[in-house]
Amino acid sequence: MIKPVAVVTTAAVLLASLSAAVPSMVQALQRGRIVRVQVHCPNGNREAFVTPVTLRATLGDTVEWNMAGPTSADSIIITPKNPDQAWPFAGTPSRGGVRARANAARTRGTYSYNVSVLCRVRGGGVQRVVIDPDIIID
Repeated sequence: MIKPVAVVTTAAVLLASLSAAVPSMVQALQRGRIVRVQVHCPNGNREAFVTPVTLRATLGDTVEWNMAGPTSADSIIITPKNPDQAWPFAGTPSRGGVRARANAARTRGTYSYNVSVLCRVRGGGVQRVVIDPDIIID
């Protein structure tokens, strides 16, 4: 009969410590915001580009790259330009169809990265385009 009391007491202590930790975790998540980058495929005489070219984020921010403009893409792949430099976001660099995402910036600094896009071209087919912007995390 003593063991169930010990388990209940341990569970109560664990529950109390988790309850105290949850507000701080929620506050940490609320600090981060979603910073959006628009990715544009080539169109006519205009080359491919992203806006903003230099992205400014703060610790905890998430970055989303989204296709924009009249020409669409089949694939967006985000990769660090310098393979020896650690990726400054939680998780690995992202890839997606019309959207890519990097969760929770965790390291301050300036990072060059590539946005590789498979843009659809008139008449069919795709054109691989690489855009070279920067991220600054304060």
